[in-house]
This record gives sequence, C-alpha cells and structure tokens, in this order.
Amino acid sequence: GWQPQYSFDRMMDMTVRWYQENGAWWRAIKENASYKDYYKKQYEERS
Repeated sequence: GWQPQYSFDRMMDMTVRWYQENGAWWRAIKENASYKDYYKKQYEERS
C-alpha cells in the first residue's frame, strides 16, 4: 500500500520553513487587489 514519504511533523516543519523563506512571494499575493477583493467578499457574506 501507499506510505507517505515524510511524517506529518516533518512536512509541517518544511512547509513553515518554506513560507518563512519565501515571504516576498506570499506577501505579493496578499497585497494584490483581487486577493483582497476575494477575501472581503467571502467574509462579508458570512456576517
């Protein structure tokens, strides 16, 4: 059967490290107007 290559804890650590090392990438996305509009629409409809 299928076996994961890495444990959950290892992958979580790798994921966190990637985001820490690639802040310019995800910050640019969060600053994008379409991203902000999308999240504004999603959360306004929940209230």
